[in-house]
Amino acid sequence: MPKSDAIADAVPPPPTPAFLDAIARADIHRQGQRHSQAAEALLEAAALQQDDPRPHFQLAMAQTAAGQLEAAARSALRAVELAPAGHLGVLPDEIRASGISAPRGIYPQLGLRAAIMAFDLLSKPVADAVPRPIWWNDKELLRMSERALQDSPESQFAVATRVRVLMGVGQLMADGSPRGWYLQQRTPPQLRELARLLKKQATFEPAGSLKAVQQLRNAATILEKAMEIEQAEREIRRAEQIASATEARIASASFARQQPDEPNLALPEPPNLGHQPMVEAVPPLRA
Repeated sequence: MPKSDAIADAVPPPPTPAFLDAIARADIHRQGQRHSQAAEALLEAAALQQDDPRPHFQLAMAQTAAGQLEAAARSALRAVELAPAGHLGVLPDEIRASGISAPRGIYPQLGLRAAIMAFDLLSKPVADAVPRPIWWNDKELLRMSERALQDSPESQFAVATRVRVLMGVGQLMADGSPRGWYLQQRTPPQLRELARLLKKQATFEPAGSLKAVQQLRNAATILEKAMEIEQAEREIRRAEQIASATEARIASASFARQQPDEPNLALPEPPNLGHQPMVEAVPPLRA
């Protein structure tokens, strides 16, 4: 079973002095805004703890801050591969319910956070050369973004991730292949969710700003589209009901025509004898 599909239950080896020294140097460089040097130190740390997702995730953040975006995407993907439950992450209550011990010191949602970072980077031209992960498909990205929003409903990054997944990434790479993925048709509930999230994104922007106004316009357009689809679906269902009822009536009439005539078992009517007397009248006596 791939590591991204399972909850790792092995405890990472204890950190070596060299690993701790690399982490300490990276922290000093990070505090001094020397992000390239921080990334170099974290590269050392990741090499010393190759199966630990933490230094890979920290390395991805340092590389992003240093502008090394392609390398950051690769580091984030490596963290996803090594993290518990991969791109979906695991919430603490689910870890307890599973009965499986998560690695000590690895916070459960690291894989999810790394996946969100990787998704953001892979959606940009700078990471076109990075191979897409196995979960780079509509179904898994919908699950990942939904989980991210459940985990951090007020996070601008989580909201933006869900919006981009619902809308899709339509640009092409330099070689002509799609940067995004095969996007399934969005259902009216998904379109309504997208409209709601676009309105929420507008609240993150200054009131009346161009970006906020555009997001509200997009939300209105998408909501209108959802309503159009819902109306079309209602009309289709109504037409199907009418067609079904018509077919039932036709079938019933056809069945009735195919039945043989029933024999007439009624007794024949007696002949009509008018008012003829049953006995000939006796002629009157003559005097």
